[in-house]
Amino acid sequence: NAIKQNKKIFIVINGSEKLEVSPYSICRSKEEFYLYLLCSRNDYPMTVKLNKITSVTTLEKVREFGRKDILVFDKMIKYGPQFIYDPNDEPTVVKLTEGGIKRFKKFYVHRPIPDIIDKNVYTFNCSPDQVFQYFIKFGKDAEIVSPYYLRERAMRFLSSALKNYKHLK
Repeated sequence: NAIKQNKKIFIVINGSEKLEVSPYSICRSKEEFYLYLLCSRNDYPMTVKLNKITSVTTLEKVREFGRKDILVFDKMIKYGPQFIYDPNDEPTVVKLTEGGIKRFKKFYVHRPIPDIIDKNVYTFNCSPDQVFQYFIKFGKDAEIVSPYYLRERAMRFLSSALKNYKHLK
């Protein structure tokens, strides 16, 4: 109702965290596991799982959204509301081996949607965290090519895992 009436809401999350937000939309994850409230708080787009909201009060304030909020909400709706997005995120490029391509076709839960596929190179405009979480389990069958900071994050993660196994010898 608040969305239809163009009003802000006051929500309580898990019975304790209290937030005043501008509700944008309610959408479901691509796998349809959960419903999410897409909202903005202090010009910061965010998402909240509906099952974590314990109370909602409609306020007499008009909801507000900045241009960047709308861009982030559009990404959340297209790629999945359960991940963190930033309007300044650059595309993520991942190079897959033959085994990686097979895994990509097989594992659909939280699978990012590619915007460009050029042979074994996939380009994504979704959340970098989604790409990281999805492809890190591919090990040698996936290489995050760019952005550099995400490539470095993957290298640190995998290097740390390797150190754990090396000490077991």
